[in-house]
Amino acid sequence: MKDRIKLDLMDLMIIPGLSGHEDRVRRDLRGRLGAIGVESRSDRLGNLVAHFPGDGPRVMLFTHMDQLGFIVRKIEADGRIRLERLGGVPERALAAQEVLICVGKDMDVSGLISNKSHHATT
Repeated sequence: MKDRIKLDLMDLMIIPGLSGHEDRVRRDLRGRLGAIGVESRSDRLGNLVAHFPGDGPRVMLFTHMDQLGFIVRKIEADGRIRLERLGGVPERALAAQEVLICVGKDMDVSGLISNKSHHATT
């Protein structure tokens, strides 16, 4: 059971879900719930609500679906993309990091973060 939960969490963590754009995560969770016969609904704020019937004590599980990321601000003529951080992404950890750019509904492009050398920024 522990291994299954770990695998499910790993699968969920790789689904793109920036703040305000959690649709893919929500859709995946609804599918998982539906597959085990649990009905769910989304409220007007985008929260996913499910009810597991039973006779035991009531338990509420509340967690977030969003993640840190970036917003594309400009695409340069040479193909480089200028990004703006969304959330508390640590700038020092960005160089050479792989990114997934969501360009439309379920359309993604892989990329790599590059920075100017600090020698060239003085």
